[in-house]
Amino acid sequence: MSGLPELLILDVGHGNCAILRDTQGVSVVDCGKDGSTLVSTLRHLRINEVHHVLISHADIDHIGGLPQLLETFPVHNIYMNPDGLSGPLCLRDLAQT
Repeated sequence: MSGLPELLILDVGHGNCAILRDTQGVSVVDCGKDGSTLVSTLRHLRINEVHHVLISHADIDHIGGLPQLLETFPVHNIYMNPDGLSGPLCLRDLAQT
């Protein structure tokens, strides 16, 4: 893998989403409101799995794309700020979608 590490900041409209790829694997920081840009970028990069997902907080524009990511790629670890258990949208809510 030449050219690594690589950091891509995705334009997901309002919200955040970044992909960090290095020799240890792929990490995603926030997933945006809708996971379509994230998923299409990962496919374009020929990434088959995500090693780590870091969610900064539980606002929809940071966590909303997580279900689509989980439906599309194997994800080994998810790390979430503790407010993700009580915010306006939490991981338990996403599990029901």
